[in-house]
Amino acid sequence: MQKRVENLYQGLSKKHKLPLGVIKAICESQFQCAREEIKKGISGEPETFKNVRFRNLGLLVSRPKKIVKIHETAGLSRDKIMDKGEYESDQEE
Repeated sequence: MQKRVENLYQGLSKKHKLPLGVIKAICESQFQCAREEIKKGISGEPETFKNVRFRNLGLLVSRPKKIVKIHETAGLSRDKIMDKGEYESDQEE
């Protein structure tokens, strides 16, 4: 897979007449920005996690129910994650 990505970078580099390093920075910067935004979410507060849209790729959606499930799998209790009332209303969906 890595070789395939390198070939894509080289093709874009030739097509747009830009250095390979610039092409890599452009392609990888959107994922770096998304990573930084996702890290800003506070554990135990699902409403602090942001949705991230990648142009031409799609949308990463943070759903409180999924965040609760991830935390439960990690061994955290529901009470530490969010109020029980919010959790129950989320379960009904």
